[in-house]
Amino acid sequence: MKRWFLLAIPAVTLGFAACSGKTDEVPTDAGTADAPTATATTTGTSTATGTSTGTGAPDAAPTLPAPTPFSVVTGACTETPPCGGTLEGTWDYTAGCIPSADLDRFTAEIRRQCPTATTGTVTGNMAGRITFAGNKVTRTAEATLTAPVLLPAECVAQANGNCNLVALAIRQGSGGMVSNVSCTAAGGGCDCRIAFGIGADKSGTTFTTSGDTLTTSDGDQYSYCVTGNKLTHTRTAAGAGSPQEPGHYEATKR
Repeated sequence: MKRWFLLAIPAVTLGFAACSGKTDEVPTDAGTADAPTATATTTGTSTATGTSTGTGAPDAAPTLPAPTPFSVVTGACTETPPCGGTLEGTWDYTAGCIPSADLDRFTAEIRRQCPTATTGTVTGNMAGRITFAGNKVTRTAEATLTAPVLLPAECVAQANGNCNLVALAIRQGSGGMVSNVSCTAAGGGCDCRIAFGIGADKSGTTFTTSGDTLTTSDGDQYSYCVTGNKLTHTRTAAGAGSPQEPGHYEATKR
């Protein structure tokens, strides 16, 4: 089949990007942050008609419930001013916002290949957790963003208006970034819903802080603020080879 319409959707990673060997990966599943382990040993003596002594089995490691999914806001965002603070502990992501300017970059390739295409409001869902222990950070997070795109007849002519072929071309041309595409016929063109998943499962990444700036071992930098049980952060600089990471995010301490 002749590839007539190829989309190169940029990779996006939410939350703190991680350590060495990073690629523009888009895992389909995100794991659960490593749970802390607790081990206890008990000894005791009981006397009734006889005496017995023994050593109890270790307590089972506590398991945290999975992070709760939430809707990502898109469009107008209000960023919390950075203030620094103590990061130690486990935080569940509870809010996120991706500004219009970042979303425009996402749809730029679509508009470049089809200038008359129209895009609707991008929606998203996310769930994730981040744990700071000493100078190490462990993060599990996944999100899905969905963009409605209307491709007029002139943009789908080479596919003879076959919207199934259009969906296939978009997915194949995305370099693996698009997780799902559905297109239906609409006025001679195709009305498409383009979804891509973003996520990471990283452990052992080290970091340092200076004032209100956090720097990971691979060169990513974030402004951040801890106020009470809330952590907010925004990436301000990307390390070499880091994928795009738009938006502002909030996490709540467990």
